[in-house]
Amino acid sequence: MDGKHFIVAGSTFYDSIFYGLDGFPELGTEVFAADHDSTVGGMAITALGLQALVSRVTYCTSLGRDVFGTIAADQLKQGGVDLYALDTTNHKTSQTVAAVYGGDRAFLTILGGEYSTRDLVRSLQRDRQFFLDNGHHLHIGIADSTSWQLIQEAASQGSSTSVSLSHQSLEPLRTGEVPLMELLDTVDFVLCNEAEAEAATGMAAAQALAILNERRAVSVITCGQRGALFLTDIGTPIRVTALDGIAAIDTTGAGDSFAAGFLGAWAQGRTLAECAAAASVCGSLSTTAVGGTAGFPRSMGEIDSYRDQIEFLEEASAT
Repeated sequence: MDGKHFIVAGSTFYDSIFYGLDGFPELGTEVFAADHDSTVGGMAITALGLQALVSRVTYCTSLGRDVFGTIAADQLKQGGVDLYALDTTNHKTSQTVAAVYGGDRAFLTILGGEYSTRDLVRSLQRDRQFFLDNGHHLHIGIADSTSWQLIQEAASQGSSTSVSLSHQSLEPLRTGEVPLMELLDTVDFVLCNEAEAEAATGMAAAQALAILNERRAVSVITCGQRGALFLTDIGTPIRVTALDGIAAIDTTGAGDSFAAGFLGAWAQGRTLAECAAAASVCGSLSTTAVGGTAGFPRSMGEIDSYRDQIEFLEEASAT
């Protein structure tokens, strides 16, 4: 395992997932599920996945005082994560009910009163006399200007940094609250899905990838069952395939698992292509169980055992 200390900061959800539905719910009807499970979601998936691959992960988040916060904290600690959690402002934990049907999902979510990512990490620094330095890597789900300020602070102190864009990121990026090009010139890695890349740039995925990678950051775009896109050193767009022939049960958290696999491989000095392959394996395997954590591989050795099942295909030109 690599000695780099990862600091993962972001939102935790407690996911209640119904699957094997005999139809999709409509108003005035009752639908039965074959089974149900509950587990932590959100950035907690990345924190737990990374902990299986690297030596130390500190996870900064907000959890309520309710039963869901207690269960989530127990799951994170059992997974070996060094948990730093502040009570939410309304003492409630964010929760999501997911209905999995026909290869897709629908969500019903209630948000707890969370602190900003920047406030979480600043509180960690104060409480533990803990400061970001060049022995740390900061990974966050960027959502607003305070997250952007934290990235700038961490980078200025010598930390490597990465961000996972999300749906919540799009409005701050669109309005310029988070300046996209400055972000790309500050962080080391940007991870996002096709819809996020296209919304952030106004271009289709391959063209968006070329624009994103004109800056300092290495950008990777996930494409669901079609794998993920990255650019080679000479600007060739490459698609790394997802694992073929696996029985996908639930795609919840696949992107978060992808991020964990990518960063875990990078921490061990793997090449960009090797990082993308490891990430694709992790994202694929995470879909074989309910929730984003149960199917995640337990070691880089397990990830490498799937290496021969991954292909690298040249994508249509981004120009």
